[in-house]
Amino acid sequence: MLTQATAVLQEIAELDPGEARERLRGLREAYPDHRFRLVWQREAHDASLHYDLLITRPDRSTLSLSHCPDRGLPCARVVRLDFPDEATARTAANAHRHAEVGFYELAEREGVEAAFTEVRRADAPAEIFDARPGTVAGPFGVTLFKVIEVKAATLDEETRKAVQKTLFDEWIEERRSASKVEWFWGSASRTARPSP
Repeated sequence: MLTQATAVLQEIAELDPGEARERLRGLREAYPDHRFRLVWQREAHDASLHYDLLITRPDRSTLSLSHCPDRGLPCARVVRLDFPDEATARTAANAHRHAEVGFYELAEREGVEAAFTEVRRADAPAEIFDARPGTVAGPFGVTLFKVIEVKAATLDEETRKAVQKTLFDEWIEERRSASKVEWFWGSASRTARPSP
């Protein structure tokens, strides 16, 4: 099933959400005792969609499957544990650091799901991208990450354009906020510079 689900995620990477949901039909027919839900996030830098597939199994456990197309951006494959609160996350991280409990045992002991996913640099703590595979990073709030793989960015033409656009947009916004506009038209009074 995971091979088929991964193939579907790869197929839908460039589709809009309506079409992408339709592509789940084959999985639903092949595995009627499983529930398949599609969630997505629109990326700010290029308006592309990043899909995750949530698979609820007959035992009511949920598997989170994600596919990160190589669009030249750095991403990391991680296992994510989300604890109910920050204190529990800190306690779990300390237990793991002192070799009292293995990473996956933490999930079982605390009753949280281990979610395998891919994260982009903009959406995750920087420490994840500096870590070696196998390293546990965090806690970051209520979350611990185990780094499986880090993929470096590639500077191809598409990525170069995305970076240029982002830098230009940031620059123009800075210039707009620093500019002073005075009106001397007709009977209109001078406008005061808006306070930031």
